Amino acid sequence: MGWQSRTRTLQVFDTELSADTVEWCPIAQCSHVLACGTYPLQKSPRLKRCFLLTTQRRDTPAILDLKW
Repeated sequence: MGWQSRTRTLQVFDTELSADTVEWCPIAQCSHVLACGTYPLQKSPRLKRCFLLTTQRRDTPAILDLKW
């Protein structure tokens, strides 16, 4: 008898780049906002990205860590 997880996928989101940091907003009114920082695995002139899920996407020079 195998182990069964009770988790389920609610939504799938393709960041297109490797996600390396995620943070939920700590402000109660905005606790539904998730920030996700990404970077390319190989050197590329493309910008890294910061997604603010439920609001918008921002392209920036680098996203290595997130803090609210």
